[in-house]
Amino acid sequence: MKTEGLIKLHNSIGEARYKLNLAEQKFFIYAVMQIRQENENFERVQFNIKDFANFVNLDIKRLYTDIDRIIENVMSLVISVKKSNKKWSKYNLTQKCEYENGHIEFKFNADMKPFLLKLKEHYFLENPNVIKFRSWYSIRLYDLLKSVAYKQVKHNQGAFIYLLEDLKEILRLEGKYSRFNSFREKVIEPAMTEINEKSDISFEYEKIMKGRSVSALKFIISENADEDIVFLDKLYPKEKIEEIKIKTGLTKENFNIKQIIELCEIAVLKAESIDVDIHDYIRINYEEMLKKKTARNKFAWLKKALEEDYASAIAQIKLNYRIGS
Repeated sequence: MKTEGLIKLHNSIGEARYKLNLAEQKFFIYAVMQIRQENENFERVQFNIKDFANFVNLDIKRLYTDIDRIIENVMSLVISVKKSNKKWSKYNLTQKCEYENGHIEFKFNADMKPFLLKLKEHYFLENPNVIKFRSWYSIRLYDLLKSVAYKQVKHNQGAFIYLLEDLKEILRLEGKYSRFNSFREKVIEPAMTEINEKSDISFEYEKIMKGRSVSALKFIISENADEDIVFLDKLYPKEKIEEIKIKTGLTKENFNIKQIIELCEIAVLKAESIDVDIHDYIRINYEEMLKKKTARNKFAWLKKALEEDYASAIAQIKLNYRIGS
């Protein structure tokens, strides 16, 4: 049974529309934790209800009572995903889910593959502590901030504005909490406390007014750096990071694991679609940096070099491919 708790979710899941209660959301996350996300197709997974209860901090006696209802609700769940043309597509989450003698058998619907399997871009990493949150709204707000706004932090913007009406739709609170103070006290503030204290990000927010009413919220997001690095340490073995450093020529640089992964992500986005080895792409731009001898902040310089391909690395690699063929 695979339960490291480190999962990838496509960004569109963060903004998706669906409704589960807390136990059902934890069931969903735990089921994702059981699959091998590098696989081409979903496998059937099995897990013990006691293991599930202990891992996600649910009362086992209550869970025994509720498990049939939880399974029925998860089986009937439809996830609405926003497309680029502003239309929505609906997906069934599961193909099979059953419970017998303390054991659960689960398989995701094949249509969910683009959102859960072989994700190389447009995804976020969900911190394992999220599954132990005490509020469904905390989990959903965390996913939204990570999937939609967190990428802006990486580009030093750090703020994200969301219309109050749209936010309530994501949290399935349409028509509720007409008074903003009630929404703030019951939903936003408790979620902020859990996310800031127990995850890899923190946020504050500001109200945006339209007349005398709150029309939107501006979220100011930052990383909980130490938590984030611990999280990545679990996801990527030290041997893998050392291998990346050797292939890219970065062995002499004191870049941390988070910086290494960020450089790789940029290289993947830049080079993968044209079949260029990302290690070569990073190495050539890194060598260009060393030749220039002008970089005060080596990580920032190299990051920009990869985004802009300062060294024309793609052209060099393609030329080498042609000469070697």
